[in-house]
Amino acid sequence: MLNLKPVDPNQLPLTFTFSVGVGGETIWPISGDPDHPLEIQLDDLFSYLVEFWKPLLLRQTYPFALAPARPINLPVEAAKRWEDMPQEQVDEEASELDAFEEAHNLALAFSGLFDLPPLWMVREAEHMLCDTGRIFERIPFTAVLRALSKIGDEVADHLLNVDPDKWGRVVQAWRTRDDADEINLLSWSASLETKVAERLIDEGLIVAPKSFAEAANDDNELLIAARMASALPTDQIIEILKLARRFRHHTAKRLDELSSAALSHLTEGSPREPFAEGEELATFVRQWLKLGPTEKFDIFGVVESLDVEIVVDAVGPTTFDGLAIAGNSYGPGAFINWQSGRIRERDGSNLRNSAGARVTLAHELCHLVVDRQHSLSAIEVLRSRMPAAVESRARAFAGEILLPSITAAKIWDEAGSPIERDALQAVLQTLVDTYEVSFSVAAWKVQHGARWRLQHESREKFRQLSAMLDILAIHR
Repeated sequence: MLNLKPVDPNQLPLTFTFSVGVGGETIWPISGDPDHPLEIQLDDLFSYLVEFWKPLLLRQTYPFALAPARPINLPVEAAKRWEDMPQEQVDEEASELDAFEEAHNLALAFSGLFDLPPLWMVREAEHMLCDTGRIFERIPFTAVLRALSKIGDEVADHLLNVDPDKWGRVVQAWRTRDDADEINLLSWSASLETKVAERLIDEGLIVAPKSFAEAANDDNELLIAARMASALPTDQIIEILKLARRFRHHTAKRLDELSSAALSHLTEGSPREPFAEGEELATFVRQWLKLGPTEKFDIFGVVESLDVEIVVDAVGPTTFDGLAIAGNSYGPGAFINWQSGRIRERDGSNLRNSAGARVTLAHELCHLVVDRQHSLSAIEVLRSRMPAAVESRARAFAGEILLPSITAAKIWDEAGSPIERDALQAVLQTLVDTYEVSFSVAAWKVQHGARWRLQHESREKFRQLSAMLDILAIHR
């Protein structure tokens, strides 16, 4: 992955050429061009690895709870956030963004070398996102960890051979790079302020990682719960952790079987956008359950049949819809917050026919099936830390599993493919009543179902359909 070659070992012992490759192909500094690497000073690269080892490999969140689809978009997303903010707050957050980029954009590691193409590296669960703007790759985290460790060890040995007195202290810092106390390990891996991490440990709400390796494994569902909610006020983080701890750990053989089959299915074929992946996954799950595209989906019954514990309660802010948890100590389980703004029913005793609750539970089912490396998702919690791609896939899955696009399009066609307000509203109401989904979901599924035919047959009619659906379902 990281390619280093000396320029002149005798005269310039610290000058090396440097490039980055993925799968045998050079991606940086020039994509597809292995013959023009970057000439660097070795101590710059080594200092970067020593200083930013823990944030680079343990941190999995972006500043200000932003969730760009890819790292290269972070500055643009931050600029949008700052449009209506006071300049003092913008300046403060800009400094935080600069510090984040210094750790995660390798192009900034080399003193005196400016205008280099970016090379963002941000961890996302079991992968490291590598983004140059032109190339965007998801590389297995373990492969990145091995590559960085190997290159760091090689550089350390080289620097000791060049001048052990000069480089001895920094090499020692490299060799102790994994050392940290439990509070700092929890702080880095869950994106918590140290005082918050200390409080969670002291109150027995979470068992902190005992080592860097344990933190890097990222298999503690409560730690991940804390990360997902880390941008919330401390009391709300505590409330969500207490909620997660309510789920007893138990086996769920049928869920395991579905998860294994679904993950195998997703690895087949070419990569797809998260939204398309979510819809395809929903189709696969319906087929696995032997349900046709026109059959109503009993999401509560299906989740229960998979041995997933469902808990319904009123907690936290109204922006908190639900969560899913599955790990070595808790779950598998799904929680629905019946005081969520998504749920209009004011009685949480029976939400099986609630459109909002059904969408929430379908969303969580997606996480339980294919996102179990995350162990927990606090969906649409105010300022949630769930990666954008993961949430996009789950949203698409939820809509498609409850109301397949092909079914929505069929009912729309049978009604005469209307685009006029009253007739189209009648179609949406039929879908809402028949499949117990929200107006927003019904509108999206009609649009998706009609998309391919109308875009080829009549783009103007598709545009008019989309505009009318925006009017009828303004919050979709």
